[in-house]
Amino acid sequence: MVLSACSPYFRSLLRGNPCQHPIVFLKDVTFANLSSILDFMYHGEVNVSHNELATFLKTAEALRVRGLAEDDNKR
Repeated sequence: MVLSACSPYFRSLLRGNPCQHPIVFLKDVTFANLSSILDFMYHGEVNVSHNELATFLKTAEALRVRGLAEDDNKR
């Protein structure tokens, strides 16, 4: 529910999958970045080290995370 609400990418992926418990492989997404993105989705804020900021934002953009990625309407 949270993934779908915070990310059009996940909403589309999960709606289009008939499995009740799908397994999702996220290419080039590190555990640290995914964990930080989930923290952002649940808490509305997250602390990311300066060293990881570029890859964190790149991952957020790829997953189209609301509040971290460019708005779909502006694309």
